[in-house]
Amino acid sequence: MPEPIYSYLGPAGTFTWTALDQVPGAVPKRRRAVTNVGEALDDVVSGRATAAMIAIENSIEGGVTAAQDALAGIPGLRIVGEHLVPVDFVLAVRPGTALHDVRVIAAHPVAYAQSHRRLDRELPGHEHLIATSNIAAPQLLVDGKVDAAIAPPGIETLLPVEILATQLADNRDAVTRFVLVSASRAIPERTGADKTSVVVELPHDHPGALSRCSSSSRPAV
Repeated sequence: MPEPIYSYLGPAGTFTWTALDQVPGAVPKRRRAVTNVGEALDDVVSGRATAAMIAIENSIEGGVTAAQDALAGIPGLRIVGEHLVPVDFVLAVRPGTALHDVRVIAAHPVAYAQSHRRLDRELPGHEHLIATSNIAAPQLLVDGKVDAAIAPPGIETLLPVEILATQLADNRDAVTRFVLVSASRAIPERTGADKTSVVVELPHDHPGALSRCSSSSRPAV
């Protein structure tokens, strides 16, 4: 039997990568990096991957609509696991950089929104350069385009950076909920803390439509 392959939103070091750390057997050499949720789920449908780890909800930002819509629209998929990852960030710099040297900070917009209060206090007047991901931000730092970057914990093991500050997240209780999705039709063993996710297609879009759903409504998943 071939070894399982897990698709995830890459590159290495993302929160999705961290979620996979909770899956037994999902060692780094068995992970396949993709650029979006649709590609990750397509890997499962096509057989390129055994399962895909995707973010489905954040306790601050709410549901990840792209993931929920994809699960509702792609047949033959089943959620087989749930994994929670605390949302926290570090301030990464090039070796030898002091706090007073920091002027321009690279950060993904969501990461910046969840960390800016502390940055405003300790680095008033700093500039924010938008990065396309939490890993692209420290890469801009390595490339010499900014003075610092907001990045996930552990980034120093992947890139030649130092950590100037930890626990940047303004909300210490923030978490992101990830689900492991496969094409398996087998239902996992009961754990006593199981959940069932249901997507309902409404025949008409109007206030109160969901409360009026009858037992004949057809679930999409």
